[in-house]
Amino acid sequence: MKKYFFVWIVPLLWLVISVLSIREPGDDWGGWLWVFGSIAGSWIIFLSSADYYSITTTVSILGTIIMTIGGFCMDRLKISKKVFFIIAGIIAMVILTLNEMEYYGNTITYVDIKLQCTVLTLSCNLGLTITTAGSIIVGGLVTGWKSLRRA
Repeated sequence: MKKYFFVWIVPLLWLVISVLSIREPGDDWGGWLWVFGSIAGSWIIFLSSADYYSITTTVSILGTIIMTIGGFCMDRLKISKKVFFIIAGIIAMVILTLNEMEYYGNTITYVDIKLQCTVLTLSCNLGLTITTAGSIIVGGLVTGWKSLRRA
């Protein structure tokens, strides 16, 4: 189990955050925030004629499968757990801060708690997705470079 850490933790976190985002969509833009935050699975929406409410299960399943593949790749590349979660947290906080400042002018403004939940889930899922993709790319490049140097 220790050998395969990311293969179960990354899709599990992604799925929980995505489902929370579906449950608390926030305001009238909340659906689009969910689509953007769940981009690992929501790209299928643009290929489908289904509406938002009927495709949420498909997006959740597809995104979980894609994040499982990403987690498997990270386990095979031996990505550092500590570095992964630190970078994912930093990216999520940057996205959250930029979003807050863009919509409200500062990060202190009182807003609706449902909208805050939506923005928080958007930031967490984007941080997780970006860090997963970046880890696979950087880890693959480092592994490829090491194998070239050995040859």
